[in-house]
Amino acid sequence: MSDPDQDLFEGLRRGALVDIQSLIGRKLYRLMGLVHALTGQKAQTLTPMILRHAIETIHLYKPQHMLFDSWLHVIALQQTKTHEHEGPLAMLKPVQRHCLALSFYQGFEAREIAYILGINRQQVETHLKSARIKLGSHLKSLSLPQVSHVS
Repeated sequence: MSDPDQDLFEGLRRGALVDIQSLIGRKLYRLMGLVHALTGQKAQTLTPMILRHAIETIHLYKPQHMLFDSWLHVIALQQTKTHEHEGPLAMLKPVQRHCLALSFYQGFEAREIAYILGINRQQVETHLKSARIKLGSHLKSLSLPQVSHVS
């Protein structure tokens, strides 16, 4: 499997400062989006810690097992497990929240999510469906103002 970030993780393994800057430039905002979806306002504090953890543990990354981007997402999921989510996604089970965030916010397909989370594709699809139903029910229960249609 060809990894578009191969140059990046090889440079990080060598400790090259330019590759640390490149990691931040390439991955910060996407990773922050995921962390925000999982934890809410804590993303600005947690995302730099996750990137630092990735740099410190780069020697553990095995490119033959997954893409570098997927590995970063695994780290983000592990590092955010102990942080409570704020907002509507807090009503979801953690695995539902993870599936939804990886699908909706990060654009991963069900098979990629399954690989990242270590579950099968059918479970991912079930968790996504359950999360959407639960969030849909929550939205219906809110007292939102009626919008009149103009013709």
